[in-house]
Amino acid sequence: MDTIRALAVEIGPRPPCSPAEQRAAHWCAAQLGELGFEAEIEEFFSRPAYAPWFVAYFATAFVAALLVVPLPAAAVPLSLAAFVAYARDSEGDPLVRPRSGRSRNVIARPVGSTRPEAVVIAHMDSARSSPSFHPSVVGSFHSSVVALNLALASVCVLAAAAWIAEAGRELPAAMWVPAGAIAFYLAVVMSLLLYGHFRMPLVAGGNDNASGVAVLMRLARMDWGDRVWFVVTGSEEAGMIGARAFVDRYRDELDGARMLNIDNVGAGRLIAVSAEGVLRERRADKKMLAAAVAAGAEDEPFKGLPTDATVLLRERIPAMTLLAVSDEGVPPNWHWPTDVMENVDPAALDRATAVARSVLGKIVLERAL
Repeated sequence: MDTIRALAVEIGPRPPCSPAEQRAAHWCAAQLGELGFEAEIEEFFSRPAYAPWFVAYFATAFVAALLVVPLPAAAVPLSLAAFVAYARDSEGDPLVRPRSGRSRNVIARPVGSTRPEAVVIAHMDSARSSPSFHPSVVGSFHSSVVALNLALASVCVLAAAAWIAEAGRELPAAMWVPAGAIAFYLAVVMSLLLYGHFRMPLVAGGNDNASGVAVLMRLARMDWGDRVWFVVTGSEEAGMIGARAFVDRYRDELDGARMLNIDNVGAGRLIAVSAEGVLRERRADKKMLAAAVAAGAEDEPFKGLPTDATVLLRERIPAMTLLAVSDEGVPPNWHWPTDVMENVDPAALDRATAVARSVLGKIVLERAL
């Protein structure tokens, strides 16, 4: 629990691009350096939060919905732009790369290692709370994501239909009803995002994701020769920007490597995430998934927010996420002020460590044969 105490208690909340996130990066680098790794801190441009960007996407879709009837020719490009921007950002590849802040990754490589066979990745930053993560509603988070996806897609469909109908001079006034309903829904979503961004507290992140870093540190103490790299990312809570920066910089070195993402493993039942992604389902590496299940994890998709592995899978890098969830299918205390060290279960960390060790052992053994 020393890692969780250092990150979640002594350093505390670690929002992206913050001085606390920087302290966490230096702490992680020092720990990995003491274990004999070449541990480097690599800076990259990022953003302090994702909320303002997503509000901008939803505001564009909101305007498009209001223009469906009076000006469908303008609603079509606006709705498409909002949908594409949202889709790209939801997978850690925003159309406009953020440059408003600086974040950091910690890259720990065995001395002399140039190409890993496996990479263990865990993010060190923590989130800000939001009304959408209140314990009374967080169990329906996936349904909320589906509703949002449908709303954004529906604006595109309505705008296109109105444009076609207008060309035939048959634009029905009834289109105001669905367009207005979607605009109202998007206004509610934007209000919740802005309220969370400006009024809700920062979270200590004992489970999300000091627990993942703790398991990474345990694995780093084991002897893997020069075959395994350990990467602690920043700005995951800002849209997986750290994972994107890592992939962009080390794409050539990662050829042939498999990547194990460890996220929120400090409480609940452990799952090997078989599929993840907000709009498009990204399937986990089959061999890693089989190894995790054989070691005791449950095979289950995660339909909540994307993870660092979403970025990796989008880039066709074999990857899988280990995650622990409650009976509602979401991480316990997810993005809520109760995500503190006291609510991390040491037994859950032990389970995650055992499964991750088995998965890494399978990768290393397979490559050795």
